[in-house]
Amino acid sequence: MQLLSKEDFHAVVGTCRDCGAEVAHYVCNDGLIAARPAAAEWDWWLACTNEACAHHQGEGVFQDYPAWLVPAPRDASPTI
Repeated sequence: MQLLSKEDFHAVVGTCRDCGAEVAHYVCNDGLIAARPAAAEWDWWLACTNEACAHHQGEGVFQDYPAWLVPAPRDASPTI
């Protein structure tokens, strides 16, 4: 389950190292801050989409991804 509606999150950026579920990358807007008050200190937030996972609460992101995220592979030939 996602924290917010599909329109309110930025992207799925990989999977959770602990449970294998998708990890969503959110913009820390008013809707997210209402659900996760700690997000008020951040611009970006990552959270596992599995409600039973320890990382479902998520955490703020500055430059580096947390160790529990397995990043999605990047496409070597992006389409323009």
